[in-house]
Amino acid sequence: MVERSRFHTFAARLLPGKTRGKVWEVGLLVHRRPDGQRWSADARTSRAVTLRATLIANGYTCIGVKRLLVSLVCSLLVGGCAWTDSGDSDRASEARPVARLIAYTKYLPGGKAEIWVARVDGSGKRRLAEGRSPAISPDGRWVVFEGGREAVFEPRFYRDLLLGATAGGRPRLLVRGARRPVWSPDSKRVAALQDLDDRRSALLSIAIETGAATTIARGPINDVSFSPRGDEIAYARGAVFGKVDVYVADADGGGERRVTKDQQSAYPVWGPREIAFARIVPYRGWGAHEIWLVRPDGSGRRLLAKTPRSLLGQGIVGLVPVAWSADGRALLAGQANEFGLVPFAVDAQTGSVRRIGDYSYHASPIWLSRDGRFVLVSDSGVEVTRHTRVEVVPYEGGAARLLARRAGEASWNR
Repeated sequence: MVERSRFHTFAARLLPGKTRGKVWEVGLLVHRRPDGQRWSADARTSRAVTLRATLIANGYTCIGVKRLLVSLVCSLLVGGCAWTDSGDSDRASEARPVARLIAYTKYLPGGKAEIWVARVDGSGKRRLAEGRSPAISPDGRWVVFEGGREAVFEPRFYRDLLLGATAGGRPRLLVRGARRPVWSPDSKRVAALQDLDDRRSALLSIAIETGAATTIARGPINDVSFSPRGDEIAYARGAVFGKVDVYVADADGGGERRVTKDQQSAYPVWGPREIAFARIVPYRGWGAHEIWLVRPDGSGRRLLAKTPRSLLGQGIVGLVPVAWSADGRALLAGQANEFGLVPFAVDAQTGSVRRIGDYSYHASPIWLSRDGRFVLVSDSGVEVTRHTRVEVVPYEGGAARLLARRAGEASWNR
């Protein structure tokens, strides 16, 4: 990090004998982060920045001041300057986050819904736009959400995907008639499902910069997941409790291949080395799903964890994977039931299963932080929008922290 003491030393070397008893203050004035805090700077990557050097000096000549400012600017230009979050670093993705934020749906009286953003600790809440189901980009710059035209038979549900900046401003149309957006790790693409009819969808890969949409696949498609490099997409095609398998295709179109061939595989979640998926197992009219692992080329398929029989019962279908930690050691799963997903931790080495928190069947584990330490959870009661809340809970167990009330459908880039 660029520290003020380094500028004091720099000034002293530039103008020897001139700094004794004088007051120097050389600071950086930068753009505000989307969450309202300040960015810090380091000299690793060359990027355009906004810089103001403020010098308070008594008794110096204009030439000396000019020499200092010119040398200071040149040193920054040569070394380069990149913005990084000045907080604790707990992620190392391909898209360096400008801020760690959470986006969520705020439920309003009368059935209306709005998109709100806040820091990952729940502070700094502010409204972005009308809509629901936001997905925040890994770099923290963008939010894609369902908005625009309302559904014909379901008022307050939307038919289009809009893209807005987390810093604010008017959102723009990204694609019409699409839902369930998923970001690529580099924040350059969004995958989404565009309904073709009641049973079939088109899987789209949309370039954020140009808005160009490429159709990856068509059919009864669900559960989309990008590879860690963002160059491929895994998805399930088929009907759960019917014939369904996991496929992989290039993120820019083409190269489709079938990864599983048992017609009982769904819910793919791409990890650092393997793809986790649920093997559909019917059980007493419901299910006893199992979590399996497979390499992206279809090899190395193996069982990781079965749903304990003590967890099964009326309305429960078993465990399904939700998210990986960046190192692949922690896997977040959910006990799927007719109301939601109860959060569970799965040890990626031993396959042991452990419940996270004391959540109801109406809960939903949304995401796992990249370091595997925290889980983002949405929980509610029977009156979904009225009592829904967003919380963060330690993956290893412990008390949950409330982030937002009367809110759900959250997303973060922690």
